[in-house]
Amino acid sequence: MSSTSKENSHTLLMHCFKQSITMDEAPFFEIFKCLLKNGADANQMTKIEAGAHSPNALETMSILHYIMGIKQNAYTAKWLHEALQTPGVEVDIIAYQGHCCATPLMMATGSGLELFMAYLLAYGADPDFRPGGAHSPSARDFADKNDIRRSMFKAALDAVPKLRKTLGLDVTKHTTLSKVKVDKRMKACNVCGKTKKGDRIQLMKCAICLQVQYCSKECQKEDWAEHKLTHTDQKTKTKKKKKKKKKKTS
Repeated sequence: MSSTSKENSHTLLMHCFKQSITMDEAPFFEIFKCLLKNGADANQMTKIEAGAHSPNALETMSILHYIMGIKQNAYTAKWLHEALQTPGVEVDIIAYQGHCCATPLMMATGSGLELFMAYLLAYGADPDFRPGGAHSPSARDFADKNDIRRSMFKAALDAVPKLRKTLGLDVTKHTTLSKVKVDKRMKACNVCGKTKKGDRIQLMKCAICLQVQYCSKECQKEDWAEHKLTHTDQKTKTKKKKKKKKKKTS
C-alpha cells in the first residue's frame, strides 16, 4: 500500500469510528476491521484542530488516541481491541501538542477510563514510560495525583492477567516495554521537551552516560548541575565494584 493510500485509509478509520457513534455500528465496524486487515496504518498520525471548546486538544492523533477521547463502554472497547490487535500497532505511540506529548494510556488515565487502561496495559502499554523525557510525567504519575485515579489505575493493573487470559493473549509477546526500549524511544530534550519528530530537530546524547538527550548546548548547560550528580553516583558504584573485585582476587 502506498503512503497516500495509507493516509487515506487512516482518514477512513477515523471517519468510520466517528460515524458509528451516531449511526448503525455494524457496517462501520466491518469496514474498520477490513481497513486494518488490508494495511491501514493504525500508527498514522492525523492532525486535529483544537476548537474553542477544547483549546488544549492534541495537534496530532493516532486511532488509539482518538478512541481515548470517546465515552468508555463495551462497544468502544470492542473497537479498541480491534485496533490493538493490528500487527505492528504501537501501544505507547506518542501524540503531540507543541512541546507536550501523551500516550493513549496517559489519556485514558487522565480521563479515568479504567476499562481502556486495562486493555492498553494488557497489550503491553508501559505505565512508567515518560514520552517527553526523564523529567516528564508517566501514566502512573498522572494516576498518583488523584486518589480516585490511583484506585482505578491499580484496579486496571490488577485486571490485566485475567483480561489477557480472556483475550487469549500471549503474555511473552504482550509485556511492558523494557528499560532499554523506553530509553531508546525517549527522543526528547531532557530540559525543554522538544522532540526529534515533533520539532524536527537533531538531539545530542550525553557523551558520558548516553541516557539523556539535549536539543542544544544551552539546554545541556542548564541541566548539568543536576545531571552531573547521576554521573557521580555511577562513578561511585563503579569504584565500589572495582574494590570488591580486588578484594576477591587478593
